[in-house]
Amino acid sequence: MKGGSHHVQGVEVTGQHCYACHWEATPEGRINERYHSGSKTKDAPVDLVVWGAGNRPTIFIPFSTAASFRVSSIGTSNEREQVASISNHCLSCHNDRNNDTTPFVGDSHTPRQYAWDGQSIAARYSQTGSASWSRYSTANVNGKWQITKAFSAHGNSAASLGGWSTVSGYDKDITTTRGGSKSRNVECFDCHNSHGSGTTGITSSYLTFGSDYNGGILKETMAGLGGYQYSYTPSSNLDKHEANPYNPGAGLCFDCHETAKPGSTPWGYKTTFGAEQAIMGYKDTSRFNSGIKGSTSRFTGRHTRTAVASSHLKSGRFLSYSTHDKINGLCTPCHDPHGISPTLGTSMQYALPLLKGTWLTSPYREDSPPARMPTKGSFTGNANNMAVSWEKGELKKNPAESQAAMSYNTDRNTFGNGRLIIEKDDQFAGLCLKCHKKSNFTANKNDVIHRAVKGWGSNREHSFPCSKCHQAHNSGLPRLMQTNCLESGPSGLRDSSAAPWMSSKSYQQIAAINKPAKEAVVGCHVRRAARNSGPPALPSEQQQWKSVNPW
Repeated sequence: MKGGSHHVQGVEVTGQHCYACHWEATPEGRINERYHSGSKTKDAPVDLVVWGAGNRPTIFIPFSTAASFRVSSIGTSNEREQVASISNHCLSCHNDRNNDTTPFVGDSHTPRQYAWDGQSIAARYSQTGSASWSRYSTANVNGKWQITKAFSAHGNSAASLGGWSTVSGYDKDITTTRGGSKSRNVECFDCHNSHGSGTTGITSSYLTFGSDYNGGILKETMAGLGGYQYSYTPSSNLDKHEANPYNPGAGLCFDCHETAKPGSTPWGYKTTFGAEQAIMGYKDTSRFNSGIKGSTSRFTGRHTRTAVASSHLKSGRFLSYSTHDKINGLCTPCHDPHGISPTLGTSMQYALPLLKGTWLTSPYREDSPPARMPTKGSFTGNANNMAVSWEKGELKKNPAESQAAMSYNTDRNTFGNGRLIIEKDDQFAGLCLKCHKKSNFTANKNDVIHRAVKGWGSNREHSFPCSKCHQAHNSGLPRLMQTNCLESGPSGLRDSSAAPWMSSKSYQQIAAINKPAKEAVVGCHVRRAARNSGPPALPSEQQQWKSVNPW
């Protein structure tokens, strides 16, 4: 209770405060001999109070008003059952029925004092709902719709699936490596200490009673105490010049998600919680540092993109123009480890995984460099006036003209001509818009690229959510991009000269290739291959539309 983060705030801690949680204490702060075994009895249980609605019970009833825990269970086959008993105790107080209760004498704070949504932890953690990760399941979307995720991934882990394929990423069938019958829940005592925590630094995304960000009572252990064999303090990387500076509040998440078995940590994702692989996404690197992620290793054209060019962990530097609050090297400004808030109502399905707002995960398959260069055959059309793009046109059905497979995914080839996502920006970008003000993009006449966002521009071709172009954690491209927007760039990214799609048309305009025309008429995201008549060819180093995100 003397730690920097603890339950009792604003008053000096006394024995009276023990009574709120322990049957071993009396209201006066003395020892209740009936339940306090002390050092006389080996392996005696700790008897914890299970609160009623607005009151601390006075009659001890096992499994009703009392929950017992044995510290000797830590590291044994009984650990999960015993630790779950502590959760019953915690959630009896951190419950909607006690939202406005003041459990500690002299302390005016309530259990939901720091809740971002004004609700109890139990309202998020104890829910049993789930939903498909993606809202789209038509023929040409990715495979995320096959994956079910729980609204409480830690409290209902069996229903929260995850994983990805080393061969196809999220594009096709997804290999699940967590969730299912072998999965075990993350309990309160796994992430939090009971009395207090001495972990220093930034541990919470809310300001505490002491006007700092050192809340949350984060887990730390000492060898030989509380049943633990090892000492542990959440990791951190406080060097802001590194690619992944993070504080202990995020270190706790990384330590658990990336450590297979107890030792350096009090738990492991495999041994303790039943996951087969580290809890990392296809687009993630270890601790969000530079390195090879699934999407980098999948394509040879991306082997140079292992360095972090942009990251939310460094957002204090290049998002200061728009953020309302600081990310502070934490996960919790965007994620709630306790679960999705019921205040989102029917939009809870858009807050997967464990988000504090709505976000549409990308239904599009992954953009990638073409697997090979096209070859020039005997096509006699006016190739000099054609456009260089990622998809060739029909080329008058000449079989001698070979082309690389289509390697980009837009609304047209994902949903079909004229079909778009149905969500509005308050659903596909609710979380993003809490920090990134919409007016910064829509009111800027020079911001052309964001007119491709659904509802933000008058173009008839694109109607994208944020997740089409951006990935959330870090990227080897600037501005958290995950596609290069069909940038013509080096030769390995070009398709052959061809008749491109005309914007808003369902067929290709073969005749247009022989006519002098402006680039915008010929097609988007292209450059001229050469010139007989019509507009001048663009230099190879100059890309139409944008030029900041080469693979």
